[in-house]
Amino acid sequence: LPILREQCFRCHGDKDRGALKIATREASLKGGDSELPAVVPGKPDDSELIARIRTDDESLRMPPTGAGLNAEEIKLLVDWVKSGASWPEPPLAKAGLTPAPVIGDEAFLRR
Repeated sequence: LPILREQCFRCHGDKDRGALKIATREASLKGGDSELPAVVPGKPDDSELIARIRTDDESLRMPPTGAGLNAEEIKLLVDWVKSGASWPEPPLAKAGLTPAPVIGDEAFLRR
């Protein structure tokens, strides 16, 4: 997660460059414009995220700026995907809480 946060979330976190968000596990399992899943748990060779960080083609490589990820960072991400691509449990879930439902402006103001 620290590698993704540092290298990927600026374009694929709150923003969705290429219609791809990877700030959550659910979002990372979906595809963006390419319609290929960013992450396929247990299958790094089928994961577009891994293909994009490994490629030598500068027009496809992610992140698109700088020298790309180093060999250690790539290995950590490959190992993470191989092991099932688990994400940390959200803090609310750890405490046994669920978020309140989203409500309209009128209901919010009444409360």
